[in-house]
Amino acid sequence: LSPDTLEIWVQDGSKIRNLLGLALGRLEGGSAWHVVFSGSGWAIGKSVSCTEIVKQRVPGLCQFTKLCFLHSEDSWIPTSPDMGLDPLTVYPNVPAVRVLLSWDTLDLSEYGYHPPGAPPGLAP
Repeated sequence: LSPDTLEIWVQDGSKIRNLLGLALGRLEGGSAWHVVFSGSGWAIGKSVSCTEIVKQRVPGLCQFTKLCFLHSEDSWIPTSPDMGLDPLTVYPNVPAVRVLLSWDTLDLSEYGYHPPGAPPGLAP
């Protein structure tokens, strides 16, 4: 992607209106040609919602979606070691999504590509 790509990391506490204001301002203003919404865990739904709202307000964008898992490490150390509890470390796989919206036509054969417009059978 080009250096002018706007990458928005969506978090569970992010306000949708703030995310949309940034993305729509850049896309409609012409200062960004691509926007990437990324979210993991509980923020996946908010990332997808932002993507769909931007696609409705800015027609003609191509979409490319990737699903993956982020590997993280969570450690827990007991506050009082005299209770006989051992430190615990877990390595959960957290689901994540990255959605690219672009004015450019993307690779049509790539899995996860959605052309501009409504899916077949649905009214715009």
